[in-house]
Amino acid sequence: MRKFELLTIAILLIVFSAEKVYPQSKLCGHVFETNTTKALANANVFISGTVKGTVTNKEGYFEIQGVPSGSQRIIISLLGYETVTKFLMLEQDSTYEVSIELTPRIYSTGTVNITSSKSSFERQKDLKLFKELFLDKSKKEK
Repeated sequence: MRKFELLTIAILLIVFSAEKVYPQSKLCGHVFETNTTKALANANVFISGTVKGTVTNKEGYFEIQGVPSGSQRIIISLLGYETVTKFLMLEQDSTYEVSIELTPRIYSTGTVNITSSKSSFERQKDLKLFKELFLDKSKKEK
């Protein structure tokens, strides 16, 4: 029983002293669009080579706690925008605030052809059913 207590205390000491052995920092900031300076919500912000990351809120703000000190590669991405990579040198136990600009990116595809295998009669029948179920206000008012 005594060995178990000593082992538990040793593990707790190691866990709680890990923060002092591996100094960490905080990274926060805002992500916005280059042309309009509009805040960008739901942008992905993560530290490359770690499991640390987050998503910006509706004001474009993000905060990542426990970022390892030293040279870090920060990657910011959002669908419809160019991905941005920033390199930062983080000192231990510090807070860093950054502003990130994302440039809109236009994605283009080839021509899209839409065809139907249904006959004109079947399409008319489906349209009639759709209108009855979803657009007929007289039935909904009753």
